[in-house]
Amino acid sequence: MSKKSVRCSVERVTPAMAAKWLNENNTRNRPMSSHTVRRYADYISQGRWLMNGETVSFDYDGMLLNGQHRLSAICLSKTPVD
Repeated sequence: MSKKSVRCSVERVTPAMAAKWLNENNTRNRPMSSHTVRRYADYISQGRWLMNGETVSFDYDGMLLNGQHRLSAICLSKTPVD
């Protein structure tokens, strides 16, 4: 049995990256809240979005586990975010 390790890094996520992950890797998340996405997008557009330790998470197979609202807000705001 091979060991799998957890990796973590800070990366700049572009709207194109966010859209790709949402379209290709988002199969198991809860329904999206458009209100939350708009609120996050407003923060991003106004330069008020702060890195807070919440991650965009993927499983070992590359499926999105956490972050669909943040990724959707990046797409809506058309603004890259670290």
